[in-house]
Amino acid sequence: MLKKNSILDKFKLDGKVGIVTGAAGGLGTAFSEALAEARADLVIVTDKQISKLEELAKRISKETGRDVLSLKVDVTSTEDVKRMVEEADKHFGRIDILVNNAGISLACPAIKFDLDI
Repeated sequence: MLKKNSILDKFKLDGKVGIVTGAAGGLGTAFSEALAEARADLVIVTDKQISKLEELAKRISKETGRDVLSLKVDVTSTEDVKRMVEEADKHFGRIDILVNNAGISLACPAIKFDLDI
């Protein structure tokens, strides 16, 4: 006999707010969609693909009914990150989840990476 509640009920994020960096890319989009499907409200950010990010925010909001705030943020900028946190707090009053997905790809062995990138 099946239980009345699904295992997915344990993963519900009602009332939670998540930030997803690098949200305009493949994994960032998937993370954003999954969090919204689990009923979290979102702050989604990117620094280059702004129109794609805004389209994603509208689509997720329409499909899930979640509140989605999109922001242009360069996560390598301390000022931008502070502004992101301030805007998230101002809009939602809290931050519960952070998905640090923004990144770059460099074609060289890790041992040769310059730490000042």
